[in-house]
Amino acid sequence: MEHSEFFIFPTYLHQTRQDLLPDYHEELDRSQASRPPADLVSIDCYAIVKEVFHVCDLASLKLLEGEHILSWSAVEKRFFYRNHSGLHVLAVRIHKLPQTFTIPNTSQYDGCASWVDLDQPLPTAGSGPVLPEIEFRHRLEAIRRILAPAAA
Repeated sequence: MEHSEFFIFPTYLHQTRQDLLPDYHEELDRSQASRPPADLVSIDCYAIVKEVFHVCDLASLKLLEGEHILSWSAVEKRFFYRNHSGLHVLAVRIHKLPQTFTIPNTSQYDGCASWVDLDQPLPTAGSGPVLPEIEFRHRLEAIRRILAPAAA
């Protein structure tokens, strides 16, 4: 992994209702309705990677239901992407920034990219974790129990 911390950069490509669990369809609708103009990006969270698993067993991913928002068909599609079986699962600790940063959406940010380097640094001081520590630890332990045997 190139970066162990990163900002959650909202994109509006590839977000479809069929790729999300039904409980998250309304959140997708709200997100789409409140998106900024195309020339701006709003960033209000960042992530710290706590653990990385390379999972080669599709059945193990089924046991992660409840820990992510993707539909099973989306998980399968990503597992078999470009005829390569497997997925990297990141256990991340999400932090809410003390303010939303709105930055220009440059041409380097546009399109289908998993990672982009921001043109300007953003501060993280004053941010806090979204989940309480005890809940995060319990969830991470549950993920470890599921994925450790299936990780390559």
